[in-house]
Amino acid sequence: MGAWGPGLYQDDVAQDVKEDYVKLLKIGKTNQEATDKLIEDYQMTINDFDDAPVFWFILADTQWKLGRLLPNVKEQALRYLESEDDLKKWENQNKANYKYRIKVLSELKDRLNSPMPAEKKIALYKYFRCSWNVGDTYAYRLESEHAKDHNLYGHYFIIHKIDEYRMRKGDDYDVLPIVYTKITKSTRLPKAIDELNNDCDFVRYMRSPIPDLYEYKTINNTNSSKIQRKMIFIGNYTIESPKDEYIEKDIGFPINTMKLTHYEETKIDDYLELGN
Repeated sequence: MGAWGPGLYQDDVAQDVKEDYVKLLKIGKTNQEATDKLIEDYQMTINDFDDAPVFWFILADTQWKLGRLLPNVKEQALRYLESEDDLKKWENQNKANYKYRIKVLSELKDRLNSPMPAEKKIALYKYFRCSWNVGDTYAYRLESEHAKDHNLYGHYFIIHKIDEYRMRKGDDYDVLPIVYTKITKSTRLPKAIDELNNDCDFVRYMRSPIPDLYEYKTINNTNSSKIQRKMIFIGNYTIESPKDEYIEKDIGFPINTMKLTHYEETKIDDYLELGN
């Protein structure tokens, strides 16, 4: 049993069914198409004695809450509620969990038999494709209170694309830039390759498993219009890589989400904590 508690959604299958159903709606499937696809993909689950009730309970409950409950889904869920097959696997659990599960399923039954709320709108996925070329280099001026507190106000982060990362979302991908981040030693904006290489320090991301080596690459989400407005394009360059960089064979890049509310503070803290 993949359940960690008696709550309706305290179950691996429950979490997966809800997430996958909503994803199908977000990629543009109709409610019927999403339901048919989910049933097709979850045939092994539906044929499993323990997991089948959970599948139908969660699909019915999720659809009801979104104002999209289909008659056949409701019928299947109510059939398992009436049979009490799901409760049998809880009989040997502690009495508190068993009693709570009875309450949960009773509430679900009442909910499914009550008037359904109006259909809720599901926002479709919007995909981001970074237009930067490899080598494109941007400056981002530090203007936060955190920068002031550490005598870095007016300095620049230099953000240099070295590759790109395809991040799965629904049935497609966001394409995000893999970057090195540097910081200027002064408030002067660098405009030439020798200045970028010699007058800026790399900002380390984290320590590596090997002493004296560090991770530098991050994946930056640059689709914020506020971020875009602050970016100053410097040019397309080949910046020297840090000499103490740790390179993983199987790279699982950590993702640094580039948001105005946290980006400066996080990267300044990285720079001050890890040095260079």
